[in-house]
Amino acid sequence: MSKQLTFEHEFQYPIEDVYKVIKEQQLLFFQHYDNSIKDLSEGIEIKKQMYTKTSNKEIPVKMCVRKLIDNQHMEVVTKYYEGDIVTTYLFENLNGKTRLTYIEENHFNKTRNEMNFHLISFFYNWMYKRNMKKECNMLSLC
Repeated sequence: MSKQLTFEHEFQYPIEDVYKVIKEQQLLFFQHYDNSIKDLSEGIEIKKQMYTKTSNKEIPVKMCVRKLIDNQHMEVVTKYYEGDIVTTYLFENLNGKTRLTYIEENHFNKTRNEMNFHLISFFYNWMYKRNMKKECNMLSLC
């Protein structure tokens, strides 16, 4: 059982530059929770607290970099008791520009949790796309 959200954005920069900025942001995020992390690589893990989309309480999660292919693909998995969230960044070269495809796939252990997510997903999808657009616009300024 899963629900996927996708957002695409085109940057006026080479793929290497866009990938580097995204990777640096992810590294800073992981370092915020574990300052011993010096480089972002496959298998790196952190544990943290986060809010779920289906409830307003903080829960413990484990985040892991599952896949990292320079200038092509980045994937982070967030595991928690209700399931997992797979966040994927795909980088595509468009004649010196870059198309970034951001995918968030939510997998749930129980049908009830998936149904709750479907109920709020219309609003969440709107917020998700709005926030991703803001994030991409900020990256364009870097």
